[in-house]
Amino acid sequence: MPMLHLYDKLLTLPLFQGLSHNDLSQIVEQIPFEFKAFKEQDVIVKEDTPCSNMVFLLDGVVETTAWSDDRQYSLKEQLKAPNVLQPERIFGLTQRYTRTYQALTRCGTLFLRKEYVVSMSSSYDIFRTNLLNILSTQSQRFQHRPWIRQPHSLRERIVRFFIDHCLYPAGSKDFKIKMTQLGAEVNDSRLDVSRALNEMQAEGLLILSRNHIVIPAMERLIM
Repeated sequence: MPMLHLYDKLLTLPLFQGLSHNDLSQIVEQIPFEFKAFKEQDVIVKEDTPCSNMVFLLDGVVETTAWSDDRQYSLKEQLKAPNVLQPERIFGLTQRYTRTYQALTRCGTLFLRKEYVVSMSSSYDIFRTNLLNILSTQSQRFQHRPWIRQPHSLRERIVRFFIDHCLYPAGSKDFKIKMTQLGAEVNDSRLDVSRALNEMQAEGLLILSRNHIVIPAMERLIM
């Protein structure tokens, strides 16, 4: 990859934003970046594998899949470059990926080993601040969740269930879940849940099939 193009790519990533070209030159000279290309349908990161690298998506679109702990339902959603795949998993109590990331298009990635993330955090204040901002923002969002007004109607509880499981409350979402399971999750009957979902389908907000709910645009559902 040409040096100027590499600098431009790195500066689109949240962890590198704000670094000078001089800083980037030093980083490129000192840190062994591992660039990997993935074809459509290739698995980039698999759920429950150790998070020994910070993985940056430089180009392309990936599909991320997450499962409930009891494997009773799953969610697929899409992420576009530039992005970082679960940066919070490289530290902390559980240093394993909780999602599978699969290439939907040809994807370019950068793998940065954990020890180099630590080294760069020690050497570059801006990199360290960017990393802390990402981790702090996630922590603040999770801490705020219990204080959000509780949903009252069944429809609101269903929408909240969808929101709580998404990485981002926008874009296409693909849930695989049985009506009985969704009923248990929102504390209502399968029949009532089915009626509420069919109402939303009639409004063009989602598409239903057997044990399958596709939400074309999540932002429309929460307006």
